Amino acid sequence: MALILILVLGSIGVSLAQIPITCKRISPCICRDQNGRFVDLRPLARNDGTARYPDVPIYGGTEPSKTVFSFNPCYGFSEGPSDSACKDVAVCQSLNGTSDFLDLGDQRSARFSHFDNGNLSIVYTSKDKFHYTVLSLYCAEEKGDREFYVQGDLGNNMTWLQLWTKYACPRNESEIDKYEIGNTISETTAKSQPETELFTAPPAPHVVTMTAPPSTVSLIVLLLLAILVCVALILAVLMGSVMIRTTRRRLFRNTIVYQPVPTEPQAYYDKSLGIIL
Repeated sequence: MALILILVLGSIGVSLAQIPITCKRISPCICRDQNGRFVDLRPLARNDGTARYPDVPIYGGTEPSKTVFSFNPCYGFSEGPSDSACKDVAVCQSLNGTSDFLDLGDQRSARFSHFDNGNLSIVYTSKDKFHYTVLSLYCAEEKGDREFYVQGDLGNNMTWLQLWTKYACPRNESEIDKYEIGNTISETTAKSQPETELFTAPPAPHVVTMTAPPSTVSLIVLLLLAILVCVALILAVLMGSVMIRTTRRRLFRNTIVYQPVPTEPQAYYDKSLGIIL
């Protein structure tokens, strides 16, 4: 039991270690956590004016949706005609990628905060300050079938996106590329953003939970917790059984009085004969 408890606590510790408590913005797609490690999404970014994840529909919809979303970390991209609202944006919404383009967030507005049960997130604001996008970052060392999910509208002009990637895992500076001073993701772009600005999620009609598949570490933690609960229940049943048996023995020992077996014939009165036999 002790071994299982140690394994569970260790797994939980590993999982929580991948979620920074604080993460100071270095650029629109880089932040430094409280331990001096970095979350760096640059390997996923495109710098050619196009989106890394173009025209993605809402995940898990029962019917095909005409509304699609495009996203690119670090660098702005453009979609649509010359008069489109999606010019140099981080997130864009459209109908089938062909019409009704809507700016859902600008790169310069990116700020790091926490959302969805404390996970590290990037919050984008549109140029007109009317639309917001929350990009929840999940540390996933092993890439699955998909890594970018659109969860949809949260209300109050807010859209929820999810990104599952190993680049969301905090890493040491030696593990990432050196910063290039002067480009769009250098440290100088972070000075215009408040360092302590936090995002507060709006009230939602339901509890916000992760709907995408959990990571391998989370599955291991859940499995170990289930085993620990089963072991605890078995021990509780065994201890209860022992306590019941002990109580019964004490009860009968104190209350039962044994009558001696007579060794001589006993006389009794026969009412029908009126005599004592």
